[in-house]
Amino acid sequence: MNYDRNMYNLTQRGRRHLAKLALLAIIMAMCTLLPGLAQRASASATLADTVLVPGNQWLGGQGVDVHWNNNPGIDSGYGTEWQCVELAQRLYNKRSWYIPAPGDMIIHAYTPAHSDGHVSVVDYVAGGVVHVVEQNASATGKASYNLSGSTMINRYGYSPISGYVHAPANHITTPPLTMVKTASAVPSPSHHPADFSLHAGTQVAEYNSTTNSFSYQGTWVQPVGAIDWAAAGDFNGDGVADFAIHANNAIYVYLSMGNSFAFQGSWVSPVGAFDSGWLADFNGS
Repeated sequence: MNYDRNMYNLTQRGRRHLAKLALLAIIMAMCTLLPGLAQRASASATLADTVLVPGNQWLGGQGVDVHWNNNPGIDSGYGTEWQCVELAQRLYNKRSWYIPAPGDMIIHAYTPAHSDGHVSVVDYVAGGVVHVVEQNASATGKASYNLSGSTMINRYGYSPISGYVHAPANHITTPPLTMVKTASAVPSPSHHPADFSLHAGTQVAEYNSTTNSFSYQGTWVQPVGAIDWAAAGDFNGDGVADFAIHANNAIYVYLSMGNSFAFQGSWVSPVGAFDSGWLADFNGS
């Protein structure tokens, strides 16, 4: 009986050994029949960070570059180079096919300069501007992102936008808003009649007085995002009305060129939320 059992165990071991030899033979035969297989496997180590598929060669020319894995990868601004998730995040960020809806989260990426990233929540979208609320960022708790078509323009000083989060159960829609946000008119220092300009959506349009009507002059400057306050005055002393706005904790000035407004940047910051603002010659000079 012991003899039979030992013969049985030996036979089983022999069968397993023969199976391993047969598998090895099959692999060697495949390498012989497909010599490029081994070459491609060994060559993969030299492809780190290489572009495998250019962005203009897929998705109808609207793709992004597809890379071989860069190991160890660094942060590309959309994820670790070049992981599978990084490709999707980079594609959707660069193509920006999605306009956020109220209640969505806007996710800013981790970077060495922004180790915690940032998240803001969409309040509403109107006139090419995404209005958000946020904590631990703007002094007013509110901010905005301009849209260029369906592409969201990142805010200055913030890390790249990684993407958006939308809950399937979120069915909030943007409430209807009055298109004209601010209109202002001031008399000219000379005898010329006052004209008026208005801020609608992301543009400032101009209407010139003909003494018995207003003549539409078209858009004089854009984009001009969400604003809290605006007023007109001659800020550079050339006898022509300019305008100033309060937005994002600062006062920004636009000077009139006679047929357009030229953005001059921030003239004072920070200027937090306020209830009223006035324009006058306060120092007599």
